[in-house]
Amino acid sequence: MKWILVVIMMNLTPMQQDRDLYILTQPVFSTAEECIYYAQVNKTYIMGLVKENYPEQEVEQAVCIKSEVLKDIIQPEEKKKGIDA
Repeated sequence: MKWILVVIMMNLTPMQQDRDLYILTQPVFSTAEECIYYAQVNKTYIMGLVKENYPEQEVEQAVCIKSEVLKDIIQPEEKKKGIDA
């Protein structure tokens, strides 16, 4: 099972439905514990990357998520149509 670190951005307005995500595609982790440890140890580096890409937004939270679950979140329409992503 692969785990990926995802940073969830705060909504810019209360009416905004979708949230921006910053997905760290590397490194990929074997366990949730490895992912969490990496996020804790590299917090300053990760926040720097996020600020470069989302300078006007604040971070809501960082989460470690299974890669299969992430695919379902970012490609729900393809899954509904039966397309294997």
